[in-house]
Amino acid sequence: MAPRRKFQKLNVPKAAEVAPAEEAPRPVRIVGGKTLPKAGDLTIEDAEPQRAKFAKRVPVSAPLIICIYKVSDRATDIWHNAPADAGLYQIQFCHEARPSLLFDAMGSWNEFLRELNEDDEEVPANIQELQRLFIKFVSTSSEDPDNIGMVPWRPALYVCGNEDNLKNALALVDDWLAYKQRRMAKEKPFDVQVHSHVSVQDVSKELFAYEGVMVNEPARSLPLKVFQVQPCFGKKIVTMLVETENDPRINIVFSGQVWPYRSRFDEVGIPPAYTTDDSGQKTYFRVLKDVDLTVDEEKERALSIPSEVLGNLAIRLQVTL
Repeated sequence: MAPRRKFQKLNVPKAAEVAPAEEAPRPVRIVGGKTLPKAGDLTIEDAEPQRAKFAKRVPVSAPLIICIYKVSDRATDIWHNAPADAGLYQIQFCHEARPSLLFDAMGSWNEFLRELNEDDEEVPANIQELQRLFIKFVSTSSEDPDNIGMVPWRPALYVCGNEDNLKNALALVDDWLAYKQRRMAKEKPFDVQVHSHVSVQDVSKELFAYEGVMVNEPARSLPLKVFQVQPCFGKKIVTMLVETENDPRINIVFSGQVWPYRSRFDEVGIPPAYTTDDSGQKTYFRVLKDVDLTVDEEKERALSIPSEVLGNLAIRLQVTL
C-alpha cells in the first residue's frame, strides 16, 4: 500500500477571507432551457413545460465515481481574493448505491475534518476553515435556474491554486475514503473510479493510498459532467450562443454570469446589451454581431474570446443552425 500523502497548507495568503464573485445588478435569466435570445431582438422565450421525473431503482453496490475538471485558468474571476496566478479545479463525487457513501455529505465531511484535526492541527477542523484554505465544499441544491442538468445534492470540492494544490486536496480525499470505510464498517475497500479531464495532468494511482482506487486515463468526456454540480459561487453559468443563420457571418451572445468579465469584454470591444421584461426589469448580455468568418482577423478575434476574455472557463455552448 502506498504511503499516505499528508495534507499541507499550500500557497495560501495568511489573511485570506473568502469572498463571493461580484454579482451583476440583474443576472441573466434563462427560462426553461430554451434557445437564448437572438442578437437582433433578444426576446425572452416562454417557459418549456417540465417533464415528470420518476425515481430510479438504486443498486446495493456501485463504485464511487470521482471526476476532476479544471474549470478556469483564472480563479480570481470567480474567487476574488484568490492568488493572482491560480486556476480553479472541481472534484465531483457520485455514488449511486444504497446505502450511499455520500449520504449527508456535508455532515460527513465536517465530522471527518474534526476527527483529523484532533490528531493534526494543520488540518482544518470543518468545511468553513477548509474554505479559508481555498478548498470549498459545495452540495448542489434542488434549484437549476438554467435547466442544465444539475443533480440535486451532488457534492463537490472546488480547489483554488495550481496542480500541487489539487494534489494536496486529493490527499485529503484519500484520507476521507479511509474514514468512510471505517464509518461504514466495510471489511474490504469499496471500489473508487477516478476520472480526470484532459485539462488536468498528473493525476495518478500514486496519489492514493486507499486500496480500492482505480485511476483512469484522462479523457474529454467523463461519466460526471461538469455542470451536474453547482458552480463554486452562485448557481448560474456562462453560456455562449453562436447564431449561424447568415453564413458566413455569425452573431455571438454571452449570457449568465458574465458580469465578472465585463472589463475584458470592454477591452475587446464586445458591448453590453439588455432585454426588458413587462415589469421593466433588465437582463444583461454581451453581444458580438456580424462576425465574418471569411476574414481571418474577425475569425481569430471570435476564437480568442474563451481564452482571452473568459480565461478558459468551463462554459455552455449553444449553436443555432
